[in-house]
Amino acid sequence: KIHYRHGLSYRRAGKKWDQWGLDALLRGFAVVAGRTGRTDRSGMLFGFVESFREKMEVPVPASWREDFDENVKSVCGKVQEPLFAETWKKGKALTVEQAIAFALEE
Repeated sequence: KIHYRHGLSYRRAGKKWDQWGLDALLRGFAVVAGRTGRTDRSGMLFGFVESFREKMEVPVPASWREDFDENVKSVCGKVQEPLFAETWKKGKALTVEQAIAFALEE
């Protein structure tokens, strides 16, 4: 988690990173949130990541798709489907800056 926080703080310090870096960092935050029982955070961040990739017109690479789907399924299985769908939808509506701020919240 510290690695991910440092990566996102890099952006806040005025430095730039590429879109792939942002995608990887926020996916990492989503995985950590899911594995620590914070399914609402995880769902929102995964929702943002999917939306972000759609806007870039770049799907999750095939080599990552299985892992991505497995992580999403793991989180989704811990909560009721409607609740997960709601948090996913909220995540898809976040801007980049909102997603970063959300990921950095404790």
